[in-house]
This record gives sequence, C-alpha cells and structure tokens, in this order.
Amino acid sequence: PEASRIFNRGSGFIRYVNRPTVHSIAVGSNIRRWNYRISPDFLFTNKMALLLGVNNWKDMQTSGHALEEIFCINASMTQQILYNRFDRTGLVFGLGIMEDLNYVIHHPLMFHLGISFHCAWKL
Repeated sequence: PEASRIFNRGSGFIRYVNRPTVHSIAVGSNIRRWNYRISPDFLFTNKMALLLGVNNWKDMQTSGHALEEIFCINASMTQQILYNRFDRTGLVFGLGIMEDLNYVIHHPLMFHLGISFHCAWKL
C-alpha cells in the first residue's frame, strides 16, 4: 500500500497515562492511520483512536470515588509530518501535534494538546 499516494493502516493500541491524580490504561482496536505521500521522502499522517480504559486513582485514601469512576473513555487524534522514504529501509522520524479528550463519569471532560515525536526503523 505504500506505493499509493493515499493509503491507510489499522492496528491495535495500548496507552498508559500517568497524571497527577490518576494512572490510566486504555486499549483500542482498529485504530486507523491515514497516510498521504507528500513527496518520495515525506508523509503526512492522521491517526484517530477511540480507547476504553480503567483508572487507578492516587487519592483513594482521601477522596471517596464512586465505583463507576474506574472506567474512562478516551478519544485522540494525531497529525504528523514524517520523513519516511518511499520503498527504502532505514530511519523514519517525524513531528506533529496530538489532541486528546478524556471522559470519566462525575468529572469534567478533559482536553489536552501536546507535541508528538515519532522515531522508528523501517525494514
């Protein structure tokens, strides 16, 4: 599929997050990554993920959390520009932005924006 100008791939996903008040682990399946070949050396990628997870609250001793606060729903998107040479092995790297929405019942919707760095070796 890499020979096409536009192609997509799917994969599973596991994410661990350590925030000041909670540890979370979430999983998702069929995470889509759309790839757009800009030139023989560069790709633009757009990844969208919907994850379901569980929380481990750090303040369980001081705050009474309801049982349903164990579960979280997470949606995220990442856009990156990657140096990924067409039909070549070697280093792949890129930089982009990541948007993240996290929902836990009885808590306000959380939105985070961050920088995404990608580094890999393509065989």
